[in-house]
Amino acid sequence: MGIHDEAAYYIARQYLDTLRNHPDECTLAAYFALVQYLSQSGDNYEALGTNHREVSGFRRPCALADAKRAVDWLKSHPGSSYAAELTRLISHEYIGLAECGITSAELIRHLTLHLELLERNEPTRLATSAANPSKE
Repeated sequence: MGIHDEAAYYIARQYLDTLRNHPDECTLAAYFALVQYLSQSGDNYEALGTNHREVSGFRRPCALADAKRAVDWLKSHPGSSYAAELTRLISHEYIGLAECGITSAELIRHLTLHLELLERNEPTRLATSAANPSKE
C-alpha cells in the first residue's frame, strides 16, 4: 500500500468512525466521500470493518444532521443561501420540515428574503450568509 493509499484509507476510517460515533457531526459530504473511497479503492467494505448495509444506513442521518445545521444557520442568519440548500435537502433526501425544526412558513420567509437579497444584489450580506455554518 503506497503512502497515498494509506492516507486515503486513514481518512476513510475517520469518516466511518465519525458516522458511527458522532451522528450529530456527520455530513452528507463525509458519507459521499466514504462511498467514493469504497467504489474507487481496491478495498472492500470488510477491509474497513463495515458492510454495505451499515454504510447505506448513514445517508439519511447525515442528511438530517445537515438539514438541522442549515435550520440553525437560517435562524441566526435570515435570508442566507442555506434556505436553498435546506430546500434541496428536503426534496432530494426526503427530510420532513418538522424533523429538522422549521415550518413551511418559516422556510418560505427565508427563501423570499434570500431572493430579495439576490435581486437587490447585496453582496456583503450574501457573502456573509453563504459561509459554512458548521465552521462558525
